[in-house]
Amino acid sequence: MKLPTILILGLLMVGSAHAQMNNNQYHQHQQRIQNRNHVAEQNRQGYMAQQRQMQQEQMQQQSPQPTGWWETTWGAIATSETGGALGTALGASNESEAKQIALSDCKAKGGGV
Repeated sequence: MKLPTILILGLLMVGSAHAQMNNNQYHQHQQRIQNRNHVAEQNRQGYMAQQRQMQQEQMQQQSPQPTGWWETTWGAIATSETGGALGTALGASNESEAKQIALSDCKAKGGGV
């Protein structure tokens, strides 16, 4: 009777030790999972921060958008066959005005007549 009781107590102690080891392994496994999740979250946060920074840099690098409106202007060039004078006009409101300004500029520089 003593032998079966000792065997049963021995098996219970081994089973308890085995269960304790499995419990420790379980907790270690859970800790590894938590550590991996923590590292993954840090990586995700770092990636998101990089994306935000790149977007901000791209927005800063974009050329400024015009705030005005298009305005039609005319320009002209007049040359002198004698003397090599050159007259120019920029920003005239119409074609004939641009031509007249360019001719006047050319004459003022010694061209024409």
